[in-house]
Amino acid sequence: MTRSLATLLLLCSLLPTLGACDAFSIDDDGEPFAVATDQGAVLALSGGTDSAALLWEAEVAASSRASIVADGSGLYVGSGQEVEALGRDSGAALWAAPATLVGVVVALAGPGDGAVYAMTLDGTLCAINTADGATRWSVDLLTTLPGSSDDALAFAGGSLLLGGDPIRSLDPADGSVRASYTSGDSYVSDMAVVGGTLFAGLADGVVALDLSSLEEQWRHGTEDEVDNLVASSTSVFYSVVGQGVGLLTTTGNPVGVAGGDGVFEALAMSSDNLLLGARSDATLFAWDESTLAEQWSVSASNTPVQGLVTTTLSAFYANGGYIDGVTLEDGSSLWTYQAPGSPVGMLGL
Repeated sequence: MTRSLATLLLLCSLLPTLGACDAFSIDDDGEPFAVATDQGAVLALSGGTDSAALLWEAEVAASSRASIVADGSGLYVGSGQEVEALGRDSGAALWAAPATLVGVVVALAGPGDGAVYAMTLDGTLCAINTADGATRWSVDLLTTLPGSSDDALAFAGGSLLLGGDPIRSLDPADGSVRASYTSGDSYVSDMAVVGGTLFAGLADGVVALDLSSLEEQWRHGTEDEVDNLVASSTSVFYSVVGQGVGLLTTTGNPVGVAGGDGVFEALAMSSDNLLLGARSDATLFAWDESTLAEQWSVSASNTPVQGLVTTTLSAFYANGGYIDGVTLEDGSSLWTYQAPGSPVGMLGL
């Protein structure tokens, strides 16, 4: 998402103060990200090296959780019992999914194959056309696809991936099952796809599956539930409930564990060989991706941590009613932004 210099200068003249930003200025290296709050606000922010600039603000249904996905032209937000499409550059409302969508949205995936995919707490999975918000298809997970996890959903390689027991690969055209893998437990927390491999966090470990066939490539056991997982071309980074974080190579070899016995709310990877983890006590850690050696840690003033986004130079994370920007170099504070409500969803753009 871009904004012309003239438009941003006009915003500066109209809005001399913005929330609790330490400053409001144009930053050439500002990198955009989106935030949804529990009061139904969606913000597009540009995080620079000394300020956070508001690009636009929109309204969606208020909810205690929100999911955000995006493509080149649209931002799609699942919040409460609604899925809405917003213009990526302007925040203008494009459409809202029709009333046939029922239940609180717990996960979005895509966009892909001309649709965004929404899962609701009542066990409904539906495909919504990105062009007009019309429902392409809808299935009752409880009867049609039993054993599905309540929020593990991803789109990659032309397939819609649904966590649970079994983990399933679905045809995005009609929701039919293409392949499945017996995971051993309906608990599946996070899924990440790198190249032709799907990595999933299970109740007792991490598994790597062939993306097309869902055949198991390797499985690494853990002592408790894996509750967060991210992956890169070389590493699989995960957290275990109450047991810190762990690092594997993409071939399944363990590198190490760290982070103590805390619960981690969010994980992220930077482009500069850093792994980041936001612990529930509002401590943000950075580790080296090759060794899991701690590089730095910082503590925020508010809890709990709700969301973590990394960009080229910075990390942005939400805690309480604030969003903090820190430098990836050493974790030092760049700025603090006060949001309208508590952030419940974040996405780098």
